[in-house]
Amino acid sequence: MTPAPRSGSRGVVNHYVVLRLPEPPHDEPLSAATIKQAYHVALLRAHPDKKSLASVPEDEDDGVTIDQVITAYEILSSPSLRAAYDASLLSANNPDPTGTPKYHAVIDLDDMTYNAETGSWFYVCRCGEDDGQGYTITEEDLEEGRDVVGCAGCSLWVRVAYEVVED
Repeated sequence: MTPAPRSGSRGVVNHYVVLRLPEPPHDEPLSAATIKQAYHVALLRAHPDKKSLASVPEDEDDGVTIDQVITAYEILSSPSLRAAYDASLLSANNPDPTGTPKYHAVIDLDDMTYNAETGSWFYVCRCGEDDGQGYTITEEDLEEGRDVVGCAGCSLWVRVAYEVVED
């Protein structure tokens, strides 16, 4: 039997689990098409009359409701809502009395390697993940105030220090 979607400390269901999508941090951003496809499959899995179309055996019912699927899609399909949701997941997974996410080190943006092809900065984690993983951050992340990033290969997080230069 597939376990029910995990709930956070406030009893909120994880939207990535509901749609069976990988949780952040992602190697690549989730495309709108990927999220929409996951939404349609999840709707079939959750609808009592459509489960046979989704090839879901009775014993693998994960307990997801249609309302949870719709809410998950509404949040994850909106870039701004998803960014806020991802930030809340980060805070929930790294609680601190001040509400600030925990991180184990501060890395200066100048010490990171810039990849012009992807428009992102990369830093090898101490776990040894350097095959396109490790710590990756984009200019968009920094502009939106997301300066704490997790390693794609382990559970470590770092804060990226940078200076804002006005043109």
